[in-house]
Amino acid sequence: MPETITIDVQKDSKVKAVGRFPQGQKGFLFWTGSSLVIHAKLREWTAVIEAEWSDQPPYMGVLVDGAPAARFALCRGKNRYMLLTGMDEMAEHELMLFRDTQPMSGDDQLIVRVTEMEVTGEIYPVQEKPVIEVIGDSLTTGEGTVGPRNGMEWRSVWLSGMNSWAQTLCRTLDARGEWVSQSGWGIFTSWDQQKECVLSRIYESSAAHSRWASERHDFEAHPVKAVVINLGTNDSNALNGLKEEEKPGHLAQIHEAACAFLRQIHRCRPGTPVLFTYGMCEHQLTDCLRSAVEEDAKTASSLTMFMELPVCPDEELGSRGHPGAEFQRKCGQMIAEKLREAGVF
Repeated sequence: MPETITIDVQKDSKVKAVGRFPQGQKGFLFWTGSSLVIHAKLREWTAVIEAEWSDQPPYMGVLVDGAPAARFALCRGKNRYMLLTGMDEMAEHELMLFRDTQPMSGDDQLIVRVTEMEVTGEIYPVQEKPVIEVIGDSLTTGEGTVGPRNGMEWRSVWLSGMNSWAQTLCRTLDARGEWVSQSGWGIFTSWDQQKECVLSRIYESSAAHSRWASERHDFEAHPVKAVVINLGTNDSNALNGLKEEEKPGHLAQIHEAACAFLRQIHRCRPGTPVLFTYGMCEHQLTDCLRSAVEEDAKTASSLTMFMELPVCPDEELGSRGHPGAEFQRKCGQMIAEKLREAGVF
């Protein structure tokens, strides 16, 4: 009969924290993709999770060797959750407790904190792997990758980072992800032309929208092997709402905002290769964004690249009118191949 081991998440070195965390808050899973990793042979795995929110419940995922295995919504308060049961305790796996939905920008009550785990089996040190920083919008958050095509309500149930291009990228390259993503946000404006809803504004925060929003992420302590950006779709949607005579000036501002964001990333991640991807929904800003990347590459101290992704065909759309899980998977594999061809991996 396997022994049941109780694990203090904050103190146990065999629990690997992946992603961005406020200082001293190892179990605080804020961003999509933030996770706690263990390496184990086990029959059963549970966790105590404290949660609070004002509007939409966060969802969690469980991945086994990088592949989705389970998904569940959190209840308010501190509760114990069954993560896996009925496993073969002779089989060894890397197991990940994964924040599957994004922080909602208007929710100042949001808390997702894992305090304790119990493993019926054996636990081993976690293998070190390279880290990829991913920056994006709803396409990175995984909006539309679960649920029916007619699921169009703005609800967290239709968001799943486990099924996004970003997680496929990490699994394909045997890497871990450090995510910063927000549905509807952009480079220069959000989808509805809100200039404060841009990723550059929160990029340096360890946990935006929370009480730790002003705490700067420690980039030096958490180096990454590459930065992959997927932005532009919401800026394109905002552009469509303008009068024709307003569009040239707006395009120039998107271009400059993209250049400024790339410079910001280079300051925070000196020497780190950056891949700017765009597409999946449309290609209206390809020339604008490609030229911004080419301009940045002339002076950047590290490799900077642009990649146009294909547009999702109608038959592969998922909920919320977004690309479904299968198309997301294909894009993640394409991005992985681009990084391999560039010699980054």
